[in-house]
Amino acid sequence: MQVPAVQQSSGTTDEKIPYALADLDAMWIEGALVYGGTGWSSGVLHTLQAAQRAVRCDPPAGF
Repeated sequence: MQVPAVQQSSGTTDEKIPYALADLDAMWIEGALVYGGTGWSSGVLHTLQAAQRAVRCDPPAGF
């Protein structure tokens, strides 16, 4: 089992998501930013919902 990497820089999700989407657009291979769960600000949700490379994936209830 892999342990998730520790973030190397500080900053909120609202600050990091636009950079992650820009990085995906700059890649020469296809990629997607998969997100889910609760706690997203309305601003970042709007950004994710408008992004062509962002995909919402929520687990089924009780998972």
